[in-house]
Amino acid sequence: MAEQAATAAEQQVAEARRQNEITERQLHLALEERDANHQREQREQAARHVATVHEVLLAADAMRDEFFTNATAVIEHQERAEHPYGFSPPLLMFDHAGSRWDTAVNEIRLNKPASDVTAAIDAYDKYTKSVRRAVNDTWDKAEDRRLSVPTAQELMNLVSRRDGEYEALKQACDEFFAANGVNPNDLTAS
Repeated sequence: MAEQAATAAEQQVAEARRQNEITERQLHLALEERDANHQREQREQAARHVATVHEVLLAADAMRDEFFTNATAVIEHQERAEHPYGFSPPLLMFDHAGSRWDTAVNEIRLNKPASDVTAAIDAYDKYTKSVRRAVNDTWDKAEDRRLSVPTAQELMNLVSRRDGEYEALKQACDEFFAANGVNPNDLTAS
């Protein structure tokens, strides 16, 4: 009877060890799956950040042309010829790139990628706001033919910084892309 009890106890211990091994394997598999899911989520988030930062860069590039076009239009509007019947053609301003920029920056605010690239985007956003404000202020003066030469020159000086401001942003974006294992030359313009 004692032998049967000892054998039964050994079988219970063996069964308990087997169950522990199964449980440990299941736990190990669950941890591997969790880690794999976490890595996949990080890759997906990095891909979303790269796409969003790329969109910001494309919008910033478009803004450079729009700044120049709008500033030039304002200055030319100041010098417009009066129509013989007392009215002049309206000043046409473009803001397609500005809308694209605003959308991309709002997306950045939601996704919050690395702080270095966010700081560069914030700096460029501050610059875009100052140019847009200057263009709108000079537009009001040009409408009333009150745009002075120093004010027009100040606007053009602000707009002429567009390439330098863009290059600073592009450098930060390129560093962000490199940190995420993406070659900026592999990104397509859209």
